[in-house]
This record gives sequence, structure tokens and C-alpha cells, in this order.
Amino acid sequence: MDNQLMLIIGVAVLVIILAAAGAWAYAKIIRSRRLKAKFGPEYDQTVERLRNRELAETELQERERRVKRFHIVPLSMQDGSQYREKWTAVQSRFVDAPKGAVEEAHQLVHEVMKKRGYPVTGFEQVAADLSVEYPLVVTHYLAASRMLKIAERVSRRPKNSDKLWFITGPYLKNSWKPQRQSLKRSLCRQAKADFD
Repeated sequence: MDNQLMLIIGVAVLVIILAAAGAWAYAKIIRSRRLKAKFGPEYDQTVERLRNRELAETELQERERRVKRFHIVPLSMQDGSQYREKWTAVQSRFVDAPKGAVEEAHQLVHEVMKKRGYPVTGFEQVAADLSVEYPLVVTHYLAASRMLKIAERVSRRPKNSDKLWFITGPYLKNSWKPQRQSLKRSLCRQAKADFD
């Protein structure tokens, strides 16, 4: 073979390698953007928890595959109406029985998920499964769970019922708006610091 042919082959191989590397990098960027758009704050929390973007994205994709195997169904109009009534009842009981109301709210979330077809096996798995279709809701669900734990500690002290309302009120008032999440986190951290 002459040098010119070797040079052409070498350049062609280099172009193929660079094209493959570029396509691989582009696919990773697209995957990251898609997962970040789908999972919202849960994407960032998973990356932070695992301290590795690749591992976090792999975990999120595994969640997607797991949830695809479920037979998720929407609630019927009648069930939706009943669950809304139950939710309103839980909110109204909060003043007289804050700890019980928070526990009922937590149980109601599990009940609705089970009715829709999610396997409700354990808290962490439920939150992970829920994050696939409802990433913003899972953020609130996790916050509510943290509030429940704090509420359990607070409720052991009868004089703290006002503080319990301060901790759980935003959750039970159905304030599911994302812009309030940072406020909830700071309130939760403050309340936890007050009672530890």
C-alpha cells in the first residue's frame, strides 16, 4: 500500500471515531435533558444523593422501566370524588387531632396509589415509583413524610400543637405549588431544629 492510501484510511478511521464520539456525547446530553425535564426536582435530588450523574440517570431510567410494567389506571369520577371528600375531611380534623390528621393524609396517599395500580411496597419505593409520572408531587410527598416524622416527635409534647400546625399546615392546606417548595423546606428545617 502506498502512503497516500494509508493516509486516506487513517483519516477515514479518525472521522468515524470522532463521529461516533460526537454521537455518543450528543445522546448523553439528550438523555440528561429528557430525564431532567421529566423528573424535575427529583432528578437533581437523585444526582445529589448518588453524587454521580451517570448513576443517577441510570437509576431514573430503571424507575421508568419498572413503572412501565405497572398497569396504572386513572381514578373513576366516583373514586376521585370520594378521595377529594376524604382529603377535605382529613384537613378539617387537623385542628382537633393534628397527629392523626397527618397520619391519615399519609395513608390516603398510599390508598390512592394502590387504587391506581402502583405496588405500595415501602415508602422509598413508593416515592421512587411516584416520581416517574408525578415528579413535583413526589417532592411534596417526601416533604409531607418528613413533616409526619417531625409531627410524631412534636405530638408527644402536648404544649406543641401550635408548632405542629406550623409544620404541617402548608401540606394539609393542599399548597402543591412548586414555588412554595423552598419555603416549605426552610420551614421544615427550622421546625426540626426547634424540636431536636
